[in-house]
Amino acid sequence: MGRVNTMRDLEELGFKVLHEEVNELLIIGLIGQFWKPKGHFVDLDSNDFRGFDKPGFVKATASFRLHDRGGTTHLTTETLIGATDPSAERSFRRYWRLIGPFSGLVRRDWLRSVKRLAEAG
Repeated sequence: MGRVNTMRDLEELGFKVLHEEVNELLIIGLIGQFWKPKGHFVDLDSNDFRGFDKPGFVKATASFRLHDRGGTTHLTTETLIGATDPSAERSFRRYWRLIGPFSGLVRRDWLRSVKRLAEAG
């Protein structure tokens, strides 16, 4: 994944906005076969994300939540993964053993980008 600076960058990677509460919560999602070289990402409307159940895929979501802490704002993020079948889960687990340690770096980069944009006004 390339550098992410804006929501448009995430959308170009294939993420869809699944839920948004302005100034409070953003949930994005992506469906694919992450363990394959090009990811075999599924391009579908965000309304179809929840019901997607084609075997052989993994659904990933990332949430970003703002918390007001008495004059300062904290941002937290959470990533959830769900496989559509046991075979996809096994493939993803093998992939994750290799890539997992670097995933935290990507999320920290996302958070730095958000902080930079927030501080820029």
